[in-house]
Amino acid sequence: MSKRGISAGLSLRLTGDLSRVTPPLARINTSNSPDPIRDKADAGEKIKVSVMMMVMMMMMKMVMMKMVMMYVLGMKPEQQQNVLFQEACKQSECRGRKNYLLLLHCFRMWRHEPNMSSYRNALPVCFPEVMSALSLLLVLLAVASTTLSVNPGVTVRLTDKGLQYGKQLGIAAMQEKLKSIQIPDFSGSESVSPIGKVKYSLTNIQLVNVGLPRSAVALVPGTGVRLTIGDAFMNLHGNWRVKYLRVIKDSGSFDVNVNGLTISTSIVVKSDATGRPVVSSTNCVASVASAKVKFHGGASWLYNLFSKFINKALRNALQKQICPLVDKTVTGLNPKLQTLNVLAKVDKYAEIEYSMVSSPVISQSTLDLNLKGQFYNIGKHQEPPFTPAAFSLPSQNNNMVYMALSAFTANSAGFVYNKAGVLSLYITDDMVRHCSLFYGLKVHKIPLVPKGSPFRLNTKTFGVFIPQIAKQYPGLMMKLLLRAENSPTITFQPKNTTAVATATVTAYAIQPNGTLSPLFILNLESSVSADVYVRGLNIAGRLTLNQLKLSVGTSYVGQFQVGVLDSVLRMVLKVVVIPIVNVQLDKGYPLPAIGKMNLVNPQLQIMKDYMLIGTDVNFTGEVLTPSTSTSCVLPTTAAFTLSASSLKTLMHSCSRRCFTCGATSSCSRWKACVF
Repeated sequence: MSKRGISAGLSLRLTGDLSRVTPPLARINTSNSPDPIRDKADAGEKIKVSVMMMVMMMMMKMVMMKMVMMYVLGMKPEQQQNVLFQEACKQSECRGRKNYLLLLHCFRMWRHEPNMSSYRNALPVCFPEVMSALSLLLVLLAVASTTLSVNPGVTVRLTDKGLQYGKQLGIAAMQEKLKSIQIPDFSGSESVSPIGKVKYSLTNIQLVNVGLPRSAVALVPGTGVRLTIGDAFMNLHGNWRVKYLRVIKDSGSFDVNVNGLTISTSIVVKSDATGRPVVSSTNCVASVASAKVKFHGGASWLYNLFSKFINKALRNALQKQICPLVDKTVTGLNPKLQTLNVLAKVDKYAEIEYSMVSSPVISQSTLDLNLKGQFYNIGKHQEPPFTPAAFSLPSQNNNMVYMALSAFTANSAGFVYNKAGVLSLYITDDMVRHCSLFYGLKVHKIPLVPKGSPFRLNTKTFGVFIPQIAKQYPGLMMKLLLRAENSPTITFQPKNTTAVATATVTAYAIQPNGTLSPLFILNLESSVSADVYVRGLNIAGRLTLNQLKLSVGTSYVGQFQVGVLDSVLRMVLKVVVIPIVNVQLDKGYPLPAIGKMNLVNPQLQIMKDYMLIGTDVNFTGEVLTPSTSTSCVLPTTAAFTLSASSLKTLMHSCSRRCFTCGATSSCSRWKACVF
């Protein structure tokens, strides 16, 4: 083979710059108005397309490299010593031009000609290019895998019972839509024996009544819902006018009974760019079995003879209008579906995202919406260092809707509030003194502060446990700072919700000039149980202290036994910290909801790794919220002070009433409210 032939045969180059790859979606602007959720979804789609295109480019390059390798290895030695490739390798052009063909040839020459030092020198220059390409390919494949498969934090399941309820609402809406049918005036001529040719016109046709007595819905796996309507009927009324034998005219009214109306359509359920569900109607078919016309006035007995011609015309006119109205009815649901709270504000620190992370999962018996279910700091969406684990819902169908909230959702809330810096609390003497009246304090089972006597947060009290505090800081008030060290970890096990938190407790002596002198820092590990319940459209809860473990982090007053402070800190947590947290938890966190949806008789179960809410729903617009008492509301700010009189009044009210519902001891949640 000549040198020209070799050069021509090897003129194929695997060159390219991945940065040039521009996905088509990156050049599409779907809307002129800004929408953070839509923009975020669009960005996700762009990333997916970009990643997939880059992966395809890399795979094509790898295939071409393999083809070139097979070609090069099949060359004869004299061909391999082509001057062009020798010079290219000597000049180390592999790196600058990213010419993988030259690299492969250099490698071939270096392997078979070990004495050719120039090829040895060229290979290390070229080799990093291949390693870089392979590394990039692996990274892109990993990113693509992560991007295209996302586990939900929340799953909402619609059962057949819920589907039937939705059918009732949909049929009612469709019946109203069909009432808007407008049949245009039409005219024609027919030969009627024995009078001959008759010209007629039907005008002012109005729909009097419409009935949809029989309907059925069924889920279509992977697609959506199949809706069929049978034995529907309509009653129409209008005016008629005829002319025959050239000069004879007559007019009157008529009634039409339309029977045997059947409608069948498929409703496709998808996710739009904002992560909300969207529906559309396809394959609509409508047919009218009969349309019987009855003429009134004039020589109606005569004109009824050609009513069969009118029947056909009316059937055709109706059939042309029904499916467009069905399509409008289905698409009319989208504005309501757009009310899904894909980004629900919780408070001034956090919001929760309920956008769909994938297309609906539709089986023969259920329709699942997989939602992100993740808390974010308002204005700063930062991903937590953990991801949602896969979970599956049990086969329950007693309720219309099931909502599964994973541990990921709960833990993302802890991550967000910890990032916001609100998981800290200054505890003052006023807070402890009046709360302790209803608790008492025992140390090693010995009543140190009996019930009804106040516990004071000062150096005299703590001097009983740590004498050097009273000696170094006599007669000073104290303040405790409780601060979370890490985000709390929440776990769901069958019938049990547990949260574990690590924190520090820093004790300060308050100097006369207001400065704080640190006394000690304790490391605190606590475990609490949660009583979770549904309140309106919110998920709420209450905490109960389980375990407490203390250790000395730093001491500024010398050594002491931390065990003597166990009862003190336990009392502070029970009567001050946990009630404050419970007030916030009792406000609840929004569940995914659409429009004026209300939950009817919700039942909550704690499963492994998630909590399951089974409920019926209605869309009557009546919001049912339980009455609450505001007589026992503790402050929720991270640092606060109360006057002694107001706090005393507050705690006196708390001693007689339930935090949750304001009821007395007859309240079903009374046991969870008392200290």
